[in-house]
Amino acid sequence: MQKLVAYYLVVVNIWTFLLYVYDKRQAVKNLDRVSERKLHFYTLIGGGIGATLAMVLARHKIQKNSFMVRYYLIMLLWIVWLVLYFSEINPLNFVM
Repeated sequence: MQKLVAYYLVVVNIWTFLLYVYDKRQAVKNLDRVSERKLHFYTLIGGGIGATLAMVLARHKIQKNSFMVRYYLIMLLWIVWLVLYFSEINPLNFVM
């Protein structure tokens, strides 16, 4: 199960990174863009590392305050979930 989760996270982070870089390229060329909703969705489902790398390396979306607020909220949700998961208050204990 842990391998499956690891593979999932690798794939979703690579995909998220590529999606952000593609959106940056489209923005530079003034062509159709990837919606912010889609970018946030992939960040939310586990692509936070890919999103962060793309934002830093491609300098994409980092000056748009409304986007960054939502990005930070998503990352905060992940941090809270990880802290709870690795602490004694495991959120999965409530589900299973």
